[in-house]
Amino acid sequence: PFQRTIQTAEFIARKFGQKIQLEPMLHEFYTDTIFSKTFKRLSLKEIAASNPYIVGDYGNGEFLPAKFETRDDLKLRAAILRNSLLKMLSMAKEKSESIILVSHWAIIESLVSSMCKIQLSQISNCSVTKIRYVNNSFHLEYGSRNDFIPAL
Repeated sequence: PFQRTIQTAEFIARKFGQKIQLEPMLHEFYTDTIFSKTFKRLSLKEIAASNPYIVGDYGNGEFLPAKFETRDDLKLRAAILRNSLLKMLSMAKEKSESIILVSHWAIIESLVSSMCKIQLSQISNCSVTKIRYVNNSFHLEYGSRNDFIPAL
């Protein structure tokens, strides 16, 4: 489920000389309209073993939900991830530390709503949404930009 996002994250990691850490809460919106019941579910350990840019210890257990998600499940997952990010940012040694999250439209849309208390009207493919963390709160700098991609 992370294949396309890992490819994007790998590109960014190479560009900035960084490594990738998998965050299971950033997985795609797990619905029956996107995934079939016969979808092969890989563990984070299997996913990490397939890419030299991924660092960290990951278990063999499942990270996708046992059942397909609803929009409410997605909103709850975004709120849990927001709280985890707040905790990580509050404990950061350097307050200007940046975190790049790579994922798909549904979780990004839910995260923006949970973090910034606004609703994006659309999340475009291959787009970037930039959120700043200032004075202990999240602020949307821009949403769903893809004007940096050259026209074909």
